[in-house]
Amino acid sequence: MIKQTIATIAIFLIMIGAGFAELFVVKNNFDNLREKLEYTYALAEKQTLTTDEFFEVYDSWQNTREKVEFFLNHTDFAEINYRMSECLAYVKSKKYDEAMAYMQVLIDICQHLPHQIEPTPEHIF
Repeated sequence: MIKQTIATIAIFLIMIGAGFAELFVVKNNFDNLREKLEYTYALAEKQTLTTDEFFEVYDSWQNTREKVEFFLNHTDFAEINYRMSECLAYVKSKKYDEAMAYMQVLIDICQHLPHQIEPTPEHIF
């Protein structure tokens, strides 16, 4: 009986630890991506954003995706891929207003996705 109780508590603690590790990995990666997007958004406002600078953000997204795709819904990743591709096309054609609109959506997604896995009462119940 005591061994079963100890095993149950150990498994519960492992699950709690894994949940917080998941939150930490996802939040940190999306915070880094969001910061890069905010920086490129500022460059787009000044109309000085280059394709190479946006490719750095695009590459950052590819790295982020590899690190967090185990934890999140792939539909969300498809949405980010579409928005990144459209934004890249607007940056290439120097349509900064349109690029900024897509970057703002990407910034919002980067804030929203980690929020979905936070262990709050609304998400648990």
